[in-house]
Amino acid sequence: MGGAWSWCFGAASPREALFGETAAEDRSLLERLYGSGQQRFFNGWEDVEPHERRRAAAALRRLHASYAAPDGLFDYLRRARALLDGGPNRDSVVGPPENVVRSASEEESSVIELGLETLGRCAFVLVAGGLGERLGFNGIKLALSTETATRRSFLELYFAFIKAWIGDDKEPAVAIMTSDDTHAPTVALLEANDYFGLRSADVHFLKQQKVPAFVDDGDFDGGGGSKKKITLARKGGSSVEPLAKPHGHGDVHSLLFRSGLPKRWLKTKKYVVFFQDTNALAPLAMPALLGHAEREGFQMATVAVPRTSGQESGALAKVRVVEEEEKRILPCANVEYNLLKAATEGGGSDPGILREAPKGEPSRFPANTNCFCVDLQTYATTLEATRGEMPEFVNPKYKEDGTFAKPARLECMMQDFPKLLPRDAKVGAVLFDEAVAYAPVKNGAEKAKQLLARNLPAHCPATGEAAVYRAHANLLKSIGCHVEEEKADPLFLSAEDVPAAVGGPHVVLHPSFATSVVDLRRKFTDPAKVRVSRRSTLLLTGPNVEIRHLDLDGALDVDASNPGSSILIRSLTCRNDGAGPVVRRDADDPNISIRGFSLDFLDRRSIKPKENQRSIIDE
Repeated sequence: MGGAWSWCFGAASPREALFGETAAEDRSLLERLYGSGQQRFFNGWEDVEPHERRRAAAALRRLHASYAAPDGLFDYLRRARALLDGGPNRDSVVGPPENVVRSASEEESSVIELGLETLGRCAFVLVAGGLGERLGFNGIKLALSTETATRRSFLELYFAFIKAWIGDDKEPAVAIMTSDDTHAPTVALLEANDYFGLRSADVHFLKQQKVPAFVDDGDFDGGGGSKKKITLARKGGSSVEPLAKPHGHGDVHSLLFRSGLPKRWLKTKKYVVFFQDTNALAPLAMPALLGHAEREGFQMATVAVPRTSGQESGALAKVRVVEEEEKRILPCANVEYNLLKAATEGGGSDPGILREAPKGEPSRFPANTNCFCVDLQTYATTLEATRGEMPEFVNPKYKEDGTFAKPARLECMMQDFPKLLPRDAKVGAVLFDEAVAYAPVKNGAEKAKQLLARNLPAHCPATGEAAVYRAHANLLKSIGCHVEEEKADPLFLSAEDVPAAVGGPHVVLHPSFATSVVDLRRKFTDPAKVRVSRRSTLLLTGPNVEIRHLDLDGALDVDASNPGSSILIRSLTCRNDGAGPVVRRDADDPNISIRGFSLDFLDRRSIKPKENQRSIIDE
């Protein structure tokens, strides 16, 4: 054998040349890798400086130790080979999801009240591994502003909801999964803002590690019957270090298992709630989600919204999975959008397969928003049985000759947790209108414009801001307040002329003021006497606020956030120049430039009593 592999068969011992100057703690791992088909990875090691080999060996050791399987890298490579041999996806869709309950806020005050009570006994897990690079934002997505009326960040918003749900008499339980890229800035953001009112001891960080990427080396007959040979990939250039990539947010479950937090939470909590980093409407759905989970006896329940076929969102379906050659039916499980076509087609031979609708039409399968709750006892027991090791998949991109176009890796998703649950676990979903529960900020303006051209949701910063104003205004309307409709013609504001309905009204309800329609009914004692014009901006903050009669045509900021302060608006007619969106496509602030606009105040009425003061407005 010659060519690229001839170096393996020289007279001198290659292993001594390769590993002789590496740390003793790394030698056995390197020897095992070399002897298990990874010789090509070490090609050229003898030509680099000893410190480079030691750095590469240490990186391999970290990857081996961090992978959540007993035999580390070797289990990882075995799983990758098996998945490549078995095809990209062995699941098939056999029907729409079962156990789906439709949410109707105007009819379910009792459900929401039950949910609010239950939220006080929840632990919260925020999966926050993302940077805002795709959006044109150079920072963590949690630092993005949810809207420009208050400039409140996503992280501040989420912590405010948790604080409001928990109240003053219970201890919060929060875990945040970060990554190498996001850990330090996430901690810095919290420390700079005193953890947004929570104690640092109540917030636990779970730092996710990456997994090695691999390239294909063609077929071979060894490796325990595997036909596909893969080799660990290396960083570009002359580096001999392994290339590592994100494993996916499914790692949150194994990290929670290793942390021991679920066992500790069991002493005072009943559910654990999972949500992601840039959906400002997700907290609005949680009271109904938890209320229905309690009422229906769901051990896991997911927030779902209607979906358009072709939309880049995972779907919920009744799924047949193959586990170690044994078929199993999951009544309500996630199917990712890039696998949905294959899963619904199922090879075209099974008459029981339910196919997806044509692109652009309403999908038969609701969208999975990646916001879900799990009964904590069920969750902790399942983690003990499975170590939180999620099912993995591989999705390599191929060239025309059938080889990888670029290095691939194994991935996993947190929403696949039903695959770990016992067979008799009751898993369901609560279906909300998208305007109530789902406005993720995940696309830049250019991608948003492409999606809109295909009649798909834009899900960008501009539309996310518009969704906040609309959702909060609709909450006021749902209890009987008179809030004028938004302008029929949306403003074209972003750099790519993405339409965003931000002309008004602009309503922002801080969680300390209200987290649901149940809270709002206590604050607006005579909602029929509340009018908000189309061009108005209304900001409401603080727990001790009551509004009886309000006629607003302009901007009003009501803030009872100072300790001991309270506000009673018996009667108020407020007229001023208010606020409106201003095009700022080249703004220095990336929070503004990624939208293409900001909401600027020309004038506003502010009511903010000092600490322990009460303001009574009767004008």
